[in-house]
Amino acid sequence: MPIYLAPIIVFTLGWRVIARLILIAKREHITSIADFIAARYGKSQGLAVVVTLIAVAGILPYIALQLRGITMGLEVVAPDLASELGYQDKHISWFVVGALAIFTMLFGTRHIDNTEHHRGMMMAVAFESIVKLVAFLVVGVFILYLAWDRPDIHLAELASSTYNPPMSQPC
Repeated sequence: MPIYLAPIIVFTLGWRVIARLILIAKREHITSIADFIAARYGKSQGLAVVVTLIAVAGILPYIALQLRGITMGLEVVAPDLASELGYQDKHISWFVVGALAIFTMLFGTRHIDNTEHHRGMMMAVAFESIVKLVAFLVVGVFILYLAWDRPDIHLAELASSTYNPPMSQPC
């Protein structure tokens, strides 16, 4: 919930702060949080390193969550993919990490320039967000269809693991 709630609050209530941060970043040619904070305190490289380490530590759980989601999705869609690739441990996470790294190198970081915006990566993230939004809407519509079509199903029961669908009565 915080992953979705925090950006909604920031972009609806804090848009002036974001606009000011963008203006300062463009004026100072700043491309990262570490550069921004270090620039405010005399371009301190030590402070930039500390901010980078804090940012990496803060984003690691989110990256792990995304990696786990992709891996679980692959296990559902293609349960034998690990053994087909010759990996006997049944964990496909390393292949997913490698594929994501290659994808990022091909589409996101073709040119190394701090002031360049990586349009390919931004388009990929935007497309992925649209796909997620459409998937959430489809699942929501499906759940509403189930709730209205079958009044004997209660959504609270569906959320719990104790739901047993009623047996159909013979005619």
